[in-house]
Amino acid sequence: MKVGVFIISLDLELHWGVFRTVTYESPYMRNINNTPLAIERILQVLKEYKMSATWAVVGLLLADSHDMIEAFAPDVKPVYEKRNHNPYLLQIGRNEAEDPLHYAPSIIRKILSVSNQEIATHTFSHFLSREDGVTINAFLSDIESAIRISEVYDIRIRSIVFPKNRLIKEFIDVLPQLGINAFRGAEKGWMYNKICSIQDPKPSKIRGVFNKFGRFLDTYLPITSSNTWCFDELKAEKGEAVNVAASRFLRPYNPALKCLEWAKFRRIKGQIEYAARTGRMFHLRWHPHNFGSNLDQNIDLLTRILDCYKKCNMKYNMKSMTIGAFADLILKIK
Repeated sequence: MKVGVFIISLDLELHWGVFRTVTYESPYMRNINNTPLAIERILQVLKEYKMSATWAVVGLLLADSHDMIEAFAPDVKPVYEKRNHNPYLLQIGRNEAEDPLHYAPSIIRKILSVSNQEIATHTFSHFLSREDGVTINAFLSDIESAIRISEVYDIRIRSIVFPKNRLIKEFIDVLPQLGINAFRGAEKGWMYNKICSIQDPKPSKIRGVFNKFGRFLDTYLPITSSNTWCFDELKAEKGEAVNVAASRFLRPYNPALKCLEWAKFRRIKGQIEYAARTGRMFHLRWHPHNFGSNLDQNIDLLTRILDCYKKCNMKYNMKSMTIGAFADLILKIK
């Protein structure tokens, strides 16, 4: 493989991904409410540029009713020590018309109507793999539910994005037996999550703050250099899932940081061009709800990024791929 690859992945959660911290009265609820519009705009841009993308969807969003949630709910549910982390205790409406924050079959169909889009799983229940009380059996049951409800839409789940990018080795190891051959790994650098064991101690709050600050700096400055991936770095042994690792979180527009927008774009542009010139992989990720505020500014940035990709496609033959398609490519490389 001599050409660069550009991957886009989006974590589609709606309220399921943030209900533990974002209540109906929270200011950020505006972002959640505006997510369907943000998705329409994102799909328009992807279609215009003929871009592939992987949409990692929380399985609960595929349900069209509360009865369907109950029908597909896992036999073994996670038992979190913090009860407010349990999504099955959340009071929700009966269907999408009544509660569009927790059901999204219409959104899934819109995504499926656009060419070259992959539906991956973000687990069935936005499963928090690093929380106290979780087990491998609960994880397996959760993913089996995500696979079964996806089949209603004739979707075959081949890829997974772990909620909050929490990467647990024991859960990664069982993915192939579920028919999943790819997962999104973390970016390079000390400030990003690494694959760890379920028994490993959690990072301290101080380390968490330090990592967050490091990620902020890396958005605007080349702290982690190009953060692109050579294909040999991502090779998987037979029977293992491929780590289709991330390169950059697309930090949304912030009016207070308007003066730094040029630096953010320059950082991403440099990564894309480096991957294109050197035949490496660049993987951009974000949540659709990140675009829920300042939508025009965020779409403008995405358009500029895809303009950069288009130039690299013409000059270096850079390719746009989904996580699943890229994993298939890696598995073929000997």
